[in-house]
Amino acid sequence: MFKNIIIRPAGIPDAGPIGTVHSISANLAYANLHSRALLDLCFSATVLSDVARKNIVASLDAPDRVRMDVVTDANRIVGFAHAAIANDADDAGALEIFRRNDIVQSFNGADVLHFKTIYFLPEFQLHGLGTQLFLDALRSPMAMRTEIVFTETLDGYEASPKFFKKFGAVVIGQYEVFTGAHYGIDKTDGDAKVTSVVHRMNAKQVVENALLNVHKMNKMQILHD
Repeated sequence: MFKNIIIRPAGIPDAGPIGTVHSISANLAYANLHSRALLDLCFSATVLSDVARKNIVASLDAPDRVRMDVVTDANRIVGFAHAAIANDADDAGALEIFRRNDIVQSFNGADVLHFKTIYFLPEFQLHGLGTQLFLDALRSPMAMRTEIVFTETLDGYEASPKFFKKFGAVVIGQYEVFTGAHYGIDKTDGDAKVTSVVHRMNAKQVVENALLNVHKMNKMQILHD
């Protein structure tokens, strides 16, 4: 069983371990979805550590707009999550879907939360840790000023949509994007397009429903630092 689970904000030294967790989990998850060459290109620990470092710096520079948390077990990083207030430049594909559905015409100034990424090492999946990490993001001061939260999943990978569906996520559209761009990686030769599926949730309803069912989620003691 887990020794000492702690959820805390990510710091610069966490970039390498986060990249490793991301690489291990993504390579397993997408083994049947992407080619080996594409996995090596976009999901190496080195590439993903650089992505993590960029996101951590953003969370430290603008904590009211970006959140990066890690989960540790006995001081070892075993999972992480990344969320940010959406903006037109970084979330252009999703914005087009929101416009088509007449939800918002611009993310700038709209305080829409984009829950970008959540990954765990395989042995730490399906134990409620992802739920706790997701809810922590939605209960943060950054998220509490908005009712709209969305996430994006890759078409063909069923585990992620299943996770968010239990929080009331509804698919509102999809668009094509390069795999690297989906994860904040600069486009490189050999990258391929994938279909990104956009799911919308009501942040306040998710949190309220979670509070009503909190006894079902507290199967282990989780400390927050």
